Amino acid sequence: MPRKHNPKLTSECISPKIQSQNSPSPTSISVQPLSPSKPQTPSPIPDDHSIQWIYQDRRPHPFITEISSTAGTEVTKLKAFEVDGFVVDFYLRADAYAHTIRLQLSSTDIENIKKILRTAPNHNDSHYRWPFDGTIAKFISKDSKEKLASDFEPVLDGRGLDLPNFDGSLENLEIRNIVEGARVSVEYIPVPYGGRKPNKKDDGFEPGCTLKLISITILKDPINLDLSSPSKRRRLR
Repeated sequence: MPRKHNPKLTSECISPKIQSQNSPSPTSISVQPLSPSKPQTPSPIPDDHSIQWIYQDRRPHPFITEISSTAGTEVTKLKAFEVDGFVVDFYLRADAYAHTIRLQLSSTDIENIKKILRTAPNHNDSHYRWPFDGTIAKFISKDSKEKLASDFEPVLDGRGLDLPNFDGSLENLEIRNIVEGARVSVEYIPVPYGGRKPNKKDDGFEPGCTLKLISITILKDPINLDLSSPSKRRRLR
């Protein structure tokens, strides 16, 4: 799906840091990236991309190598995936320590995300902390330990558009346009983290994954529901 220029991706995706000798070497494997689709019937994925898991800030991130359309040379880019679902809840305002949104996804989309994560180095399903509660997935944006200074962005308008065939730029919206029950598409980067064994001073924790939120595109507003009392409606007639 076309997106406006996204500094969250382009500022960090071209030149991955050189790995230290103590970091595990990246593994390459071919998986299918997700594409925007209706939660009930995901669209088929036409192309494969070879993913390399490269360590950034001591955590593996998915990268792909492509031929630049302008320079004709190979570039290694941080890979963002897409999935769409229905908004369950969210907190995207300034003065938060993290921006979060939870979406109701299809079981197929949940399995697709798990399929990607299982290709990460040293992955083990045993006691793994998946970012899911049933078919509800949590996406989070947090780049520092300080409170965030501004609302989450970008929030883009994809309503009423044939996005698979749309080649223009999407209009910017604000977080007030996001409401519970709306169907949205999110760009995200799956970032696994290792566990830590308990000791006398620390309970430790199991390994798991964060779904790093990159962008939100509103696809469809929720259906307007009449929640007034049936008896009250009868009196008004």
